[in-house]
Amino acid sequence: MNLESILGKILQLTKNIYLKEPKEKSYKHNYLISYVPLVSFDIWFTQSGIDICREISLMSIQYDSNLKNGNVDDFKDIIEKIFENIIFNEYFFEVESIISSKKTKIFNSINKNLEKREFALKVWHIIKKELSANLKDWVIFYPLPRIKTKSLKFNYDGLSLMDSEDERFWKNIVGRYPALEGWDPVKGKEVQSNNSVFSQYKPETWLICEINGSENISREKAGNLMRKFIGTLLSHLYNKEPGITSHSYQSEISYSMQVSSNINSSFNYSHIGVILHPLLIDIEITNELLNKVSNWYKNQYKSDDFNRASKGAQFVQYGITRKTEVDKFLHYFISLDALFGSDGKVEESIIEGVSDTDTEFNKEKIKRIYKLRSDLVHGGSSYINDWKGIIDYQNHFNSYPLKDVQDIAMKSLVNYFEKQ
Repeated sequence: MNLESILGKILQLTKNIYLKEPKEKSYKHNYLISYVPLVSFDIWFTQSGIDICREISLMSIQYDSNLKNGNVDDFKDIIEKIFENIIFNEYFFEVESIISSKKTKIFNSINKNLEKREFALKVWHIIKKELSANLKDWVIFYPLPRIKTKSLKFNYDGLSLMDSEDERFWKNIVGRYPALEGWDPVKGKEVQSNNSVFSQYKPETWLICEINGSENISREKAGNLMRKFIGTLLSHLYNKEPGITSHSYQSEISYSMQVSSNINSSFNYSHIGVILHPLLIDIEITNELLNKVSNWYKNQYKSDDFNRASKGAQFVQYGITRKTEVDKFLHYFISLDALFGSDGKVEESIIEGVSDTDTEFNKEKIKRIYKLRSDLVHGGSSYINDWKGIIDYQNHFNSYPLKDVQDIAMKSLVNYFEKQ
């Protein structure tokens, strides 16, 4: 994306904002003129104009990495508001012609002393400033029942693990997000409240993500970063504790708590999805495990396959948290595709990639797993157990396809950077 394309869209937008109601589909904006009490003014955005506002939002996010966590719909509304605010600014427009509605479109009322590119550039500076002001620093909390760990702030993805009773660590977080003075991490609720969505759980440990952006996009991206972390963490633990993938009958936790750095920020309990499944066993995160996970992240940040590793870890997490065998199987297989797959030769590239991370890997096993995946996706089978090759598979390998694809996916993720 380049600046000239954005400037062109800004000028195109002025041709789709009318001072009189146009014949084409449009939306009237009525607002008070700030310097003339009780006097209002109408302008009309065409449907094309609304679409252009959205395009400028997307282009801004692509052009400026500082805006990457912005919400397109929020940005669109801000851009519309900017034109409402500057339409009576004599630096930008011939205000007299606008008030008298002598011209049809605001494009025709742009100040004649301004070159069109200069006008668009000045407006872009305002847009960029207002979009940046819309972004805030957020902290998102997700409880990890049955997990014990020391508190630790990682050097990646804005993540931390916090022992809910670690007062010193908590005070450091409150220093950055002062509204948290009114929240109790031990009980997972506001100090003045009787309960919250976390009240039925004992939040011994919190997974925390600090991120900048708009409220909804920040929570969405924090959720993905948390999934990546849990997928990576459990994959490193899986060899010693295979029971970590088993689900208990406790309720799933699909909500997070979110607050901004504003001292008056409200506590937002919103759906983020299941980050950690209900564990069947207790887990203690040791220093050794944390070091292994940290080294994996360090290697990822040095790798050209950064995005592949992130997606692979997220899909491992999806595989762990899903409930049905088919969902689990397909998500584990998708993680292998994310790590190793190539267009047009998915099977071959996965076999090659897994072989690089596991010298004891059985190529015939992945070929049959790929066949099962194809049958499940294309309708040849509805369940693993009604796959026509299941009996032969179990007799030949003395194992079960879901267990095998889970083993392969988690081991491939752990050893992913050893191939490089």
